[in-house]
Amino acid sequence: MPGLHILREEFLDAEASHELDPLHLVIDVSGLGITGYDAADWLREHQRIDIGLSDHARIEATLSPADDDQTAARLVSALVSLSEAAGLAGRRRRTRTARSASLALAVWPRPGMLMPVL
Repeated sequence: MPGLHILREEFLDAEASHELDPLHLVIDVSGLGITGYDAADWLREHQRIDIGLSDHARIEATLSPADDDQTAARLVSALVSLSEAAGLAGRRRRTRTARSASLALAVWPRPGMLMPVL
């Protein structure tokens, strides 16, 4: 699907990750020019699919052993529709978001939080 990328190899062997749960699909939507938050909201509003987790660039769709070919096909169809809708809206620009390594602490902890625990 244009603009969507399922992350898998990116997680393996990173920070002691040796296996992935195949029922948790982490999908990068930044290629659509939208955020994961936008994607989750659109999927809920237009496709009636609730995405459990989202962030500035990704969504996580969770399947369960109770899901079957029909529910998996519904997810795939919704993702195709999302990709088409993002293209029709003319939002195929690259979403500019800060990477976690470049984020600065905006609010410093209160002094009481830095005191030793008795």
